[in-house]
Amino acid sequence: MTDRKSGPLKGPLLDPKKIMKGIRMKTKSSMTLAVILFVAANVFGQNGNAKYPSMAPLEQYLTHVETSLARSAAPKSISDNADILILTRHGYETAVRGSNGFVCVVERSWSAD
Repeated sequence: MTDRKSGPLKGPLLDPKKIMKGIRMKTKSSMTLAVILFVAANVFGQNGNAKYPSMAPLEQYLTHVETSLARSAAPKSISDNADILILTRHGYETAVRGSNGFVCVVERSWSAD
């Protein structure tokens, strides 16, 4: 591949100076983007020293809200007469006795295997 003006292998697409300039521009752009993302993650992200409890206090779950949430697990025609289980200090216990054989319960990810 020979071009009269630019010599062998020196077309506009193969000019080494233009190739290196393009690589430097892409590298600078990539580095700038990485710095921006790093700064944004630190500014808007969670504090690295934050301590999270393994679970909220148990008393928080022992409310009327849990019973309502458990009832929402099934259609009203089923949950109105279903057993309702709530979490206590001794595990799940029946809060409401039902008559239709169905059970509504709120499960938590830290209690599942």
